Amino acid sequence: MFKFFYISKVQLFSLILFSGLFISGKTNAQVLEIINYETLNKHIESASEEVKVFNFWASWCKPCVEELPHFKEVADKYSSVKFYFISLDFAKDKEKASKILEKKGIASKVYLLDEINPNSWIDKVDKTWSGAIPATLFVDKKRNKTSFFEKSFSQEELIKEIHNFISD
Repeated sequence: MFKFFYISKVQLFSLILFSGLFISGKTNAQVLEIINYETLNKHIESASEEVKVFNFWASWCKPCVEELPHFKEVADKYSSVKFYFISLDFAKDKEKASKILEKKGIASKVYLLDEINPNSWIDKVDKTWSGAIPATLFVDKKRNKTSFFEKSFSQEELIKEIHNFISD
């Protein structure tokens, strides 16, 4: 004997939507690739025609999270600039960082820097860096130009700094 189930339109829509996600294997979640300093340095030092912006942040840093939308807006506006988001969260907090990035709509490349001793690499990023975050490194290998800031950026400040790089 067959039993019929009543499924509402909302339930049917949800079933179709979620089954499509599982079949395709695609979700909107941001994937954080765990790297070490050596890999990060390869990205910083690699020759490139484009300006690169490395934003160092963590999910537990309120000013870092607050400035993410500014970086997203500017990244969407300047396709000629490559943005990297470097999470300094612990690897065990990867999911928390990923959820924040998804919520903020960050689509740029995101890495989680998994290094035990920050004192071994902080001054290699920039000799003036105390280790405080948020921090941002601007790199233009084509013009051999870099700038480092240990501060939170407003959208206007970020645009101004990018213009300093792309208009030379």
